[in-house]
Amino acid sequence: MTVVVNHTVKADLIRALPRLTDRLTEEVDRTVKSELPPCDEWTAVKITEPLLNIVTIVSGLIFLGPDLSRKPEYIRAAVDYTIDITAAVGRLKEWPWWMRPIMSRIIPEVVRLRGYRQEMQMFLEPVIAERRQLKVAGEPLPDDTLQWLLNRAEAAGITDVADITHMQLLLTMAAIHTTTLTATRILYDLAAHPEAVEAIRDEVRGVLNDNGGVMTTKALFDMKLTDSVMRESQRLNPPFSDGFRRYTLKPITLKDGTFIPAHSYIEAANTPALQDPNHYPNPELTPTAYIQTFDPYRFYKLRTTDAPDPIGYRNREQYQFVSVTKENMSFGFGRHACPGRFFAANEIKLILARMLLDYDIKMPEGVETPYKNLSIGVVNATDVTKEILLRKVRC
Repeated sequence: MTVVVNHTVKADLIRALPRLTDRLTEEVDRTVKSELPPCDEWTAVKITEPLLNIVTIVSGLIFLGPDLSRKPEYIRAAVDYTIDITAAVGRLKEWPWWMRPIMSRIIPEVVRLRGYRQEMQMFLEPVIAERRQLKVAGEPLPDDTLQWLLNRAEAAGITDVADITHMQLLLTMAAIHTTTLTATRILYDLAAHPEAVEAIRDEVRGVLNDNGGVMTTKALFDMKLTDSVMRESQRLNPPFSDGFRRYTLKPITLKDGTFIPAHSYIEAANTPALQDPNHYPNPELTPTAYIQTFDPYRFYKLRTTDAPDPIGYRNREQYQFVSVTKENMSFGFGRHACPGRFFAANEIKLILARMLLDYDIKMPEGVETPYKNLSIGVVNATDVTKEILLRKVRC
């Protein structure tokens, strides 16, 4: 089933992005306004909470279409499934592998996951039936991820609604969880660097002016400072300290002669490359370590000027947020790199653009340094309990 999901994202969603931008923009504008508080004065907001709803609804527009994406049943199941699946995995890992099938029947988080799948299946069953009838009748079909999944599942011989529901939830979980946490972290960093907020706001106004007031695909590409801030935030706060994890099924000999036996776990370190002072100069030097500093313009300069390129890429567009290189494996690497990163990047840019056009942001009084992440093994988790201050932009 994961093969069908991956092909749907790679072959259908990515190709559809240019024609989806208008729909995404309208939904982001509507949802940001409905989910964020008025904030006529400086107001403390745990920003992850409204962001989770914003990302769920906006993603749902593309996943299920406008008639379904705002349904309470979808929002509840999608949000709760996203929250509980991480907890369920952690609880199951507390037990040896041979005990997990038994414990999965009684661990509350796992039991709830089954409930969410049943709720989503009941929600999708009549929708899928209706779409199948439309196809038989030769009627036009919706242009959304659910329909693309149905088409590819049918071609693969998968017709069970339970399986299609599972695939839809896999896609929903992957998109909502990572996008929300990434956007949260970026807003934390912007709140700690308010000088970048006005600069991004000016950039957004500029690209809108250059594109007839419409947020086109070109306008999103031209938001190079916004993209730079996104990449810099991810550089300093990668979701995982490793770039990828693999398990060898057979012995492998690498080109340099390194031999890896079968049944070995291998990982590629990500954080050291992202924070190498040779690649990212001008860190603060303490008596014991280099402390990398947040530079909103770092990748903007590397893409738009003749600034020295410490890595020496052939194409400086490799410094985009979505680019995957050996020096930045936050989205994975090679053919298994995250296929949804292009959709996520567009969605985050649209959310940031709308928020910064409407709101000023800053850290709470007395907080002078960026919020730290929570390290859990190789996971570098955004602390979702923190607040930032929002206030409506004053003309």
